[in-house]
Amino acid sequence: MYNYPKKFTALLLTANLLLLSQLASAADFSKQGLSAMENNKPEQAIEYFQKGAKAGEAESYFYLGRMYESGIGLEQNMTLAMELYQKSADKKYARAINQLGLLHLGAPGVLQNFNKAIVYLSKAADIGNAEAQFNYASLLLDGKVTKMDPARANELLKKSAKSGYVPAQLRLARNYQVGVGFKKNADLTFYWYNRAATQGNPFALYQVGIRYKNGDGVEKDTVQAHKYLNISLAQGYQDAMQDLQGLTEVLSRKQLLKAQKEAKLWRAEIKAKS
Repeated sequence: MYNYPKKFTALLLTANLLLLSQLASAADFSKQGLSAMENNKPEQAIEYFQKGAKAGEAESYFYLGRMYESGIGLEQNMTLAMELYQKSADKKYARAINQLGLLHLGAPGVLQNFNKAIVYLSKAADIGNAEAQFNYASLLLDGKVTKMDPARANELLKKSAKSGYVPAQLRLARNYQVGVGFKKNADLTFYWYNRAATQGNPFALYQVGIRYKNGDGVEKDTVQAHKYLNISLAQGYQDAMQDLQGLTEVLSRKQLLKAQKEAKLWRAEIKAKS
């Protein structure tokens, strides 16, 4: 192994530290840009994303592309948006690859191309992007953009759902409920609706409540049913009202107070996590 003279070693160390500092700064640009967006400062966000893009940061390419696509803080320009997404995708940034796939399904300023859409979405799904896994699975279930393949679709949905992506959890629950690519399975239907419900999804909360009410895939428990239907309605799912009112009429005061207390605690826990 070659031994560098001490002065060269010091120079190399200084250069490496400088490089690491520059890389850290570049990695911060997209985070600073997102922070500016959260504070409703799009012009400042654009400056950070532009700096990150100049530094070759994949995330900044992507977010700057989003700004051009949406026309937030910049004049809408799909050509530039697509170029930025492609630069980000070239660096294997899965969100950009997924976005390119979606845009090729049909979007203003983009020529519809199903073959390209499938290439991009399948690539992003293979990388492990949960949204892309859901999107590609949806196309495999639909059968219009690509050949229908429910078995492959459910494999992708499972991966996406296990990572916590709510739309995939809901679709997987539905597939178990009606038997799409699977045999009907009430237990797994309940399981996946419950996974989505724990993240506060109003429709999933309703489905969990109904299943407790009917003993479908879970032991019947009208107190738990009231709890989840109450939360679902409070979260904005209006279809829960009729079932909630029906249970309110038949439950005892003691049962109602218990259900209401548990619903209040549940919502407090969810808010604390968010």
